[in-house]
Amino acid sequence: MEPTHESLSNNDFSGQIEEISAIVSQEFQIEGTLASKNEIKFWLKKTNETKQPFLNLLRKLSAVGRMAVLRRDKNQLYITVFPKPQTTKNNNFLPIALLLLTLVTLFLSGDLLFGDATSLTGGLCFTASMLATLGIHELGHKLWANRSGVKTTWPYFIPGPPPLGTFGAVILQKTPAPNRDALFDVGASGPVMGFLASVMFTAIGFITNFGIVASNIRVVHIPLIFDAIVRLTSSQDSIVLNPFIFAGLIGLFITWINLIPASTLDGGHVANAVLTKRAHQFLTFISIVAVTLIGCWTLGVFLVLTWMMQPVVPLDNVSDLSAKRKLATLCLIAIFLLCVL
Repeated sequence: MEPTHESLSNNDFSGQIEEISAIVSQEFQIEGTLASKNEIKFWLKKTNETKQPFLNLLRKLSAVGRMAVLRRDKNQLYITVFPKPQTTKNNNFLPIALLLLTLVTLFLSGDLLFGDATSLTGGLCFTASMLATLGIHELGHKLWANRSGVKTTWPYFIPGPPPLGTFGAVILQKTPAPNRDALFDVGASGPVMGFLASVMFTAIGFITNFGIVASNIRVVHIPLIFDAIVRLTSSQDSIVLNPFIFAGLIGLFITWINLIPASTLDGGHVANAVLTKRAHQFLTFISIVAVTLIGCWTLGVFLVLTWMMQPVVPLDNVSDLSAKRKLATLCLIAIFLLCVL
């Protein structure tokens, strides 16, 4: 496509067209330029390497208050530069308030299941292990988001009624991921760290043979990884749940839900990074049908609602996912199967 004009009517870019063009030309060869009201579009010559040059470009544009996206229109690459959106400061009150409320609901749930009239140990142990499991999951997201230059909110812990005491926790992205690699890392890091924390607390519960147990909990399904931990760490003929084991079991349940490759779940972000948009939408539809058929109506409704939200798209939607991350996808599938089967 040929350039048409190189002029702007918007004062936001007044006097910066040449400067921005010079910045872009440091990383890419420009074939044409089109300036409109609030953005400048650059058509690029074909190149085999786009990932690192675009990361370099984002860093340079950020210094002058600009942001960009890299897209492909048929066989034509183009970059659109626009004013960098302002991000709001993190709300500290709401996350802290929800954390404190979740501490209360977790303790009440733990005390109801494992407490007695003379000791608070059962409730405190369940609260600590459950909060640590959720916190480690969200810490994984936060650390990898910071590493990738993605701004996020603080974790929002969600209180819930007994016997679980929580509906988990969420962390929201405030800025897009720079590329598919970053989108994959942020999405996968939480479930992986949460899975490891769940395995750790389950093993601790069996190894220590913690004396406080619950007799009124019925486990509907024992996942493969839980069964493996039992065989490796316990000589008991039957499974007796203590606060650590129960927290680990809940953590495994949360892990497989988050790894469902649908919508805006962590697994959905991973699928979005690995697959095409159409394939991601197909997996979302299949996931909704599957969770509905097994009786998880609430989860099915949640997936439908989040499916209607704007999808998370990285700034660079052209560069391919790295080979090691494609391989890591097999590990995530394995974790999902170990937690759900």
